[in-house]
Amino acid sequence: MAYIQDSSQSFTITLTALLEGTGILVYIYVSNETTTGFGEWTEVGGWVQPIPNVTEGDSIIVTVGVRNDGAVTDNLFGQFVSTQVTPIEALTQEGSVGVGLEADPIGEWSFTMPPNDVSITINAGHVE
Repeated sequence: MAYIQDSSQSFTITLTALLEGTGILVYIYVSNETTTGFGEWTEVGGWVQPIPNVTEGDSIIVTVGVRNDGAVTDNLFGQFVSTQVTPIEALTQEGSVGVGLEADPIGEWSFTMPPNDVSITINAGHVE
């Protein structure tokens, strides 16, 4: 007996961005490395390019950038939260960012698309 998974189904990646502190999210970039499709969210225009269609087994990369709008150099972070997928990289990534500068990127996460929809929350802010 063999079990054959139908990998032609299309699934949805839903992203939510939660901000905290003086670091603000500048962009979220979602790339389907398997099909070379991508989606992009910017602080100015929202979703300027919709998230690409994905199927089970596709290689997905999520990248985020933040800007320090505070008065001093600060340690900022990007955090990946999902109950459906666990990326290869650390869930929380951080770096020191000067005043008015962007961390491009502050975080990057990769995972293989499972056989169902995925919800991801991106948190960004400063480290205390």
